[in-house]
Amino acid sequence: MHRYLKKSFQMFVLISFLLVVGCSSINKMIGATWDENKLKNTVSFDTQCPEQKINVVRFYDEGQSGTGRFEVQACDKLCKYLRFGASYYEQSKSPIRVN
Repeated sequence: MHRYLKKSFQMFVLISFLLVVGCSSINKMIGATWDENKLKNTVSFDTQCPEQKINVVRFYDEGQSGTGRFEVQACDKLCKYLRFGASYYEQSKSPIRVN
């Protein structure tokens, strides 16, 4: 009986650990939240502006639906970007049209 309790306790500890780790990283799922570094990297590539000169001016992110709208100042230009899942697109080049 003692052996059974020890094994049960080990399983309880393992499951508890996995639940804590899984729940704490739920916002890190691909597409669940916006990634400022990835957005800046995309804008930098599109505009040839260094990431240090890129600032997110305004954003409306829908979180779990995987969509968002962003206004970004890249050097001296104001750009509009959309997020679909884990990808960012300049609004005029987006594969999905948004009004």
